[in-house]
Amino acid sequence: MSNDDIELIRYFENVQLPNPPFRLSASELISDLPAFIALQIRHLQSGMSAATSRAKLRQLKERLTEMDR
Repeated sequence: MSNDDIELIRYFENVQLPNPPFRLSASELISDLPAFIALQIRHLQSGMSAATSRAKLRQLKERLTEMDR
């Protein structure tokens, strides 16, 4: 895992999540955001589909940041 991956994990450990459902993209609706994040972090840590999980976590972080503005 890179320093960027560790930073992503720390971000999600401390962020306040919105109420479900959460729309990640036009085609992706997440009903259980904590479980989604936990699964993506497990994949990132294990290396299994790490690139995809990293991209999803970055996308989620961007959307949550946009909502806070």
